[in-house]
Amino acid sequence: MGRDFSGGNKIVLVSDRSGSQEIYISAADGSNLLQITHFGVAHAPESPRWSPDGQQIVFDAVDQGHTTIFALQADGGTPRRLSDSSTDHVNPTWSRDGQWLYFASSRSGQWQMWKMPSSGGAAVQLTHQGGFVGYESADGKRLYYAKTASEPDIWVLNLEDDTEGPVSPSVHLDQSTAWSMTDHGILFIPKSSGSHAGLRYLDLAKGRISDLTVLPEQFWRAWVSSSRNGRIALYERIDSRTSNVVVVDHFR
Repeated sequence: MGRDFSGGNKIVLVSDRSGSQEIYISAADGSNLLQITHFGVAHAPESPRWSPDGQQIVFDAVDQGHTTIFALQADGGTPRRLSDSSTDHVNPTWSRDGQWLYFASSRSGQWQMWKMPSSGGAAVQLTHQGGFVGYESADGKRLYYAKTASEPDIWVLNLEDDTEGPVSPSVHLDQSTAWSMTDHGILFIPKSSGSHAGLRYLDLAKGRISDLTVLPEQFWRAWVSSSRNGRIALYERIDSRTSNVVVVDHFR
């Protein structure tokens, strides 16, 4: 299984092929796969993201009973814990200049978007009406974010005057992580009851949503990612399903 993100000509992903959930990097075509974390079963790293310069990867993982944010050099080494372990912090993403990390935290009593220096340090709360995963706009003036895990609509926070509200036209996501920011818009999987998911794109300058493609039936709706130029999209797909039949003797 994997949660993939494109950074330049490489991909960072999560896989349990070693027996525990770990982070790997590979070439864009999937070759040269390299495991770069060795946490073990208890930590379950998730949500890896490349830094803008491609030198670091930030992610969340379980530490001392809470989900915590870590950073790691792209060539491996020892992960550095950036947030404390007194509450949960998830879904870290980078500012465009690499100086800040945006993330969701439950420290206020409900999930909200926060930011902290990318080297670690004091965090500042940004949203007050819910926030679960967010991306900074290309000009650094706005933060687009999925409002909550249970209400995955995309909202926008103006970082200059702290106003927040839903994007227009409205974007209703299938899952809170089923979207990604490009330089000019939002790539997303809309909430749908149909058997086939559709990939859609919101052009922020034109304020217009367009259909891009229908995804395979076995598509897994939990995760979508894209390159910043919008030329490459990544998503998870279920290639096979297995089940077991268990015989219970003398159950009556």
